[in-house]
Amino acid sequence: MSDYKKEFEDLINNGNYSFWKRLIGSQFLSGLALLFGHVMDRSKWVAERALQETRLSTAITRSSILAKAEDAGYIPRLIVSSVGKVEIFNDTAQIQRVPAMTELISNIGLIYTIKVAVDIPANGSLIVDIEQSQRVVINHTVTETKKYYEVLLSKATTEKVVKIEVLVETSSLGAVYWDEKFQFRNTTANSDAYTRIYKPTDQLGVRFGNGQRGKMVEAGDLISMEVILSDGDTELVAGTDLSFADSQHDLNGKITFRTTTVIAGGAPQESIEEIRNGAKYAVAYDHQVVWNDDYTFYIKQQVPKLNRVTVWGEAEQEQELGFKDIANMNKIFVSGYSAELDQGLVEAAIITAFSTIPLLNRELKYVQVVMSPYTVVINADITVNRSVTEVIEQLKEAMRLRFGHEADGFKDEHGAFTDPSNVKRKDLWNFVDDLGILKDFDIVITGLDGERALADYRHLDTNNSTFNIGY
Repeated sequence: MSDYKKEFEDLINNGNYSFWKRLIGSQFLSGLALLFGHVMDRSKWVAERALQETRLSTAITRSSILAKAEDAGYIPRLIVSSVGKVEIFNDTAQIQRVPAMTELISNIGLIYTIKVAVDIPANGSLIVDIEQSQRVVINHTVTETKKYYEVLLSKATTEKVVKIEVLVETSSLGAVYWDEKFQFRNTTANSDAYTRIYKPTDQLGVRFGNGQRGKMVEAGDLISMEVILSDGDTELVAGTDLSFADSQHDLNGKITFRTTTVIAGGAPQESIEEIRNGAKYAVAYDHQVVWNDDYTFYIKQQVPKLNRVTVWGEAEQEQELGFKDIANMNKIFVSGYSAELDQGLVEAAIITAFSTIPLLNRELKYVQVVMSPYTVVINADITVNRSVTEVIEQLKEAMRLRFGHEADGFKDEHGAFTDPSNVKRKDLWNFVDDLGILKDFDIVITGLDGERALADYRHLDTNNSTFNIGY
């Protein structure tokens, strides 16, 4: 504040301010300088904060980050449903058909959906896939004919959206499903297309074309948004009975349901930090699946509970096989692992994620992951003030989280995030040393040598490892 006071007094002395010169050194002028100083500091802080909000990497306010993400054309990952399997029992002497999108309810009020129609044999049963979701239809009548007409869902609905499809009913063509096209790519004036948008108000919506890039909707058209909603990260144990959500369902009393697996694996929407980082990559990614990293980024965005995903092409596949094979032509090979989902659900989730992506002449082929565990024997000394049992538990848990099958990966010596399967011997040595809980140690590693196949998931098996800790 003294700088402001001196500057204020210099301004008076150097100017034609005879009245104010008499007040130099007075308490009044000091108070006035103090006031101006606070105003200047506050104005400077406000300007710096406003400037901070203009940059994606430094913004703090959620709405600012969402606005920059929208500018980049980035749509945050929506909520992911929990999935599992349910057994359907037919208690009648006739074949019973369970319609697609049949909704069931649990004893805690969560809705579960059987997405495909199935025929249940008389006095028999069938196990099918089920997900924690429900379908709602939101109608909107177009109020005016204008370019880039937008319809937004409420914030409460947006929080639970898994998927959205758009049906437009016109007086001339009736009801037609329109296609989602990222930024109206490859559209014409007659394309029935829309693009998804996510506003800084935390509202998901759809935007229609301008008559050149995508068809315009006209006043009076009825827009029906078929929305799949879910509670995300929920869990229902195996062996739980479910019932029809509609108590008046025609099959009520004829068909019963019981889960055969845990229904889990859901995930919430992306966090604001995930949105920030996703928007940074959006320009390079550009919603096109072309390069290896594009596939990995897209898969992890759509199936967030994967601990590991590997993508390779025909060249890598034939290098591993040792010979060329026409069956590998234009193939994209994908292998994934989740500690929470079984392989069947992982495969289904990845295949579903690519069902809306135009792969042109490429074909996606899922490869079952091959678990390839390795073990360690650690011989170590600790200081006498430490408990052997506690040190062993701490060491096992730390190594399990970093190198076990639940690990999401780690940073290598260059600071780059790497696949957990790419672990090297020095990574284990450096990690144990950095923990700082062992005075002296030696590590014998078994199963880490040799070339790793593309689908192998190399991970540390702490349960079968040995920890010889003493004083």
